[in-house]
Amino acid sequence: MLFLRRIAVDVRWRDRSLQRGLLPGRRHGAGSKNHSEHHAGCRCAAIDRLLSYVDGPDIMITVPNVYLVDADGQVWQLGASGVGAYTTTPVSGPTGLSGIVLTDLASNLPRLLTVLPDGALENAATTTQTAQQNIPVIATSGALMGIVILNSAVTVIRLCDEPIVGTFFHPPGYLPPFTQPGGLGTQTFPQQDSGSLATSQWILGCGHGVGSFEIQSASDCKGNQVAALLCPLCHFCVRVFSPFQSIYSYPNEVLFP
Repeated sequence: MLFLRRIAVDVRWRDRSLQRGLLPGRRHGAGSKNHSEHHAGCRCAAIDRLLSYVDGPDIMITVPNVYLVDADGQVWQLGASGVGAYTTTPVSGPTGLSGIVLTDLASNLPRLLTVLPDGALENAATTTQTAQQNIPVIATSGALMGIVILNSAVTVIRLCDEPIVGTFFHPPGYLPPFTQPGGLGTQTFPQQDSGSLATSQWILGCGHGVGSFEIQSASDCKGNQVAALLCPLCHFCVRVFSPFQSIYSYPNEVLFP
């Protein structure tokens, strides 16, 4: 775990994020009332030179959409909420399956998952032996989740612990806990006072003003070691570098004081 005084972050990448509304952020510069204080003894010139070079794609997780059809012919798209509950959304156009056979993770027996006309999922014993462990879906938080059957009940589990840009990664033990009521890419709460923001060097997508970042080592869903760039206060994930070692070399160089 490293605490960094300054980091090279791509201006073009940040601008794209602003256009998407995902990662609003800014760095104090010319025109800022704190510009003179910010420049006192810092290495902005070196950082600004790197800002024009650093570039890299966002890491996104994608899985195929899964649809079930009920007895009345309505098609439902399966998903998961940010709090880890399954969701079913009525759609028109796609073709849905009448059922999906899942292995009960507790009994190791096959169960047939179907959808009712009200959108609720139910499951029943089946003699079909070909079954899958889960149905992968992307939660509204951006996390990769799996709809599973456990002790004959339909539930949702997280399939991997990959850091997701725009939301928490391993939130710190803080009471009251940080929350993100607006969902992925929005402010987290509680926020700082205006005085702390005025003296900060960076304003992150979570709304916190900081003078340093925290980097945590993590694994993506393919088992690769990556570096998660986090807000040191709430652990909002600002960016993911892959592989982890890339933070030490061009073009993703991290600057130490």
